[in-house]
Amino acid sequence: MNSKKYDENTIKDFRIRLSRDLKKFSNDKHFRILYNFENDFSNAITNIDKGNNYGFKKLEILPGNVGYLKITSFENPSIAGNIATSSLNFLSNTQALIIDLRDNNGGRKAMVQLLLSYFFEETSKHLFSIYGRSEEFHGYTETYLSGKRLDNIQLYILVNGNTFSAAEMFAFILKNQKRAIIVGEKTSGGGHTIGNYKIGNGFSINLPVGKVVDAVSKESWEKVGVVPDIEITSDLSIYKAHLMALENQITNTNDSSSSANFKLHWHIAILNSKTKPVTLSKNTLKSYVGTFGRRIITYYDGKLYYQGRAGIAKTELIPINETTFRFDVVDFFRIKVVVDKNKNIVGIKGLYDDGYEDFSKKND
Repeated sequence: MNSKKYDENTIKDFRIRLSRDLKKFSNDKHFRILYNFENDFSNAITNIDKGNNYGFKKLEILPGNVGYLKITSFENPSIAGNIATSSLNFLSNTQALIIDLRDNNGGRKAMVQLLLSYFFEETSKHLFSIYGRSEEFHGYTETYLSGKRLDNIQLYILVNGNTFSAAEMFAFILKNQKRAIIVGEKTSGGGHTIGNYKIGNGFSINLPVGKVVDAVSKESWEKVGVVPDIEITSDLSIYKAHLMALENQITNTNDSSSSANFKLHWHIAILNSKTKPVTLSKNTLKSYVGTFGRRIITYYDGKLYYQGRAGIAKTELIPINETTFRFDVVDFFRIKVVVDKNKNIVGIKGLYDDGYEDFSKKND
């Protein structure tokens, strides 16, 4: 203190500086200084959580009947349990479920335990143990759930370097139980439980008080993080998980001619082009420039652009393969360049996700 190292201009700056030094000194990412000038943290935390829908940020059904759930934090089930149940009930008829824990900073182990319970058939299944200084706790799947169990649904969990603490716990247990496929980047490595203690003048401190281990490996992810089953950059992980879910549906279907199967292949092509972008040479791209009936393809700055007719906005063409291009703005329509046996460009086809095709001959 004599060095004036903590002579910050604001309480916030002081709190951040001290928290950073405590984490560095202890080598534990859970060390944190908190401040509330009212000396009452409960209402402030509750109001913040409510503004974020208690961590349940986004629900969506993706193409191919794949559910998507974005969870930003794990809150107290006494407040957020009904939201958790409603979210899972909404997604209960999907073929697969992607749970996005990227940038999730953790939260309450009780919510982790509740959510995990939905993904196992067994009641009272041992999931994890917590060993503290003077006591221990063993977590099991809940015997009674107010919503539908999703014990047969294919699960994909998205993680990255900012996935921390309780969010890592959720992914770690599902991975070791071989109940989900973890996709993304290695997580932060915070495997301790914490206690919050008031230290006066509106300040409190989060201290690690216990070690969490999963029931299968008997190990923790503290300092080492959770290593994904499929390692891919965070921004591409959603596309990779969606792609895997659709490919799994293709593998497990017997009707390769159905319209549903056609649409699965349609969306698989889109996702493949996102996870592994196709690059075409400048000469190839320029060879596709032309007018095809009223349709127009132009080239600018290394990219192709499409117009349905003259005078309307140009839209970028994104290659799926050497001759087929998709659009980011719509997913039901794409363009295929048609070449003859001498490799001359003779026209373009409009392809639609219901199987319909049209043809526009290249103008002379």
